Amino acid sequence: MGDIPEIYQSWNPRHINTDGQMVMWLNPNSIDETGSGTSIAEWPDDGNLGYKAVQPVAEDKPEYYHSDLYGEPCLNFDDANTEYLTCGVIPELEVGLEDFGYAAIVMFAVRQSAVQVVLHKQHRTEGGSSGGGITFRQMGDGGAHNNERRSQAGNATTKALFAEGSDTQDTNVFHLFTSSRTNGVLNCWVDGTWTASNATDGSDNYNINNLYPAGTPISFIIGGVGPDGTDKCMDGILGDIVVVSGTMGKGSRQKLEGFLAHKWSGIRGSIDPNLVGSLPATHPYKTVKPSGSLGITMGDGSSGTASSLYGECAGGLNWFTNEVQSASRG
Repeated sequence: MGDIPEIYQSWNPRHINTDGQMVMWLNPNSIDETGSGTSIAEWPDDGNLGYKAVQPVAEDKPEYYHSDLYGEPCLNFDDANTEYLTCGVIPELEVGLEDFGYAAIVMFAVRQSAVQVVLHKQHRTEGGSSGGGITFRQMGDGGAHNNERRSQAGNATTKALFAEGSDTQDTNVFHLFTSSRTNGVLNCWVDGTWTASNATDGSDNYNINNLYPAGTPISFIIGGVGPDGTDKCMDGILGDIVVVSGTMGKGSRQKLEGFLAHKWSGIRGSIDPNLVGSLPATHPYKTVKPSGSLGITMGDGSSGTASSLYGECAGGLNWFTNEVQSASRG
């Protein structure tokens, strides 16, 4: 049999594996639907581990929006219908007090009097201990934390802010929210710009362990919280969600921000997120997409690089690309 080329695609979130493990990539492009307004029972996982988010109850299913509205497929979560998805128990997200990270494309539709949860892994681990929590939420309208957007972790008293409660909180605008905990320090970025490091907040520690018996396996939930997901549901639009277990280093974080910003930029129907335009001028992927090399294994040990590459093999497979690439024979 002749040489069979093995082709590696350019950088995407599945490549986060050198400093942390990419646990889940909920990619709206992977949803097998063609028209807007369809209720979604399953959001497939484009990651390496095969997890997915599901909702069997008709009135709790979010709606799929086709790319003709915002330029990219997305899901509409309507608080009035208590819409949410559950991913089940994910052992890789029982992080305890260890490192983790996530990124999410989110557009909050309205302000609410209640908390709106984007994603949530309850603080109790399967073994009943505290410290395993991962939460992204917007506080309710009113009080000291008026519409504060925060990432929260650990024992439920550690938070970092995407936006202060006193800041003007925009609605109907897409943003790229990124958060990571490294060596016990939680940080937040909005559209690639750092916003805050961890602080304590005793006034709202959001420890909901009393909702569950000790030792209960706790699901990772998108768009809600509580035993059945129907509490503190969000009202807004979700694009891609990527969750990492372990350290999401600066390089991986910036590549992830660049990947999502470029994906969600351009002419976008009635609303243009233009997330690339929102990246800071110093961001390494402000003007270029993150990319690795296209590795091609032929089988006899040779290798090379080129500014453009054309290849062909038996059976008619061929490819051409203008990105910087590499080829090797393994």
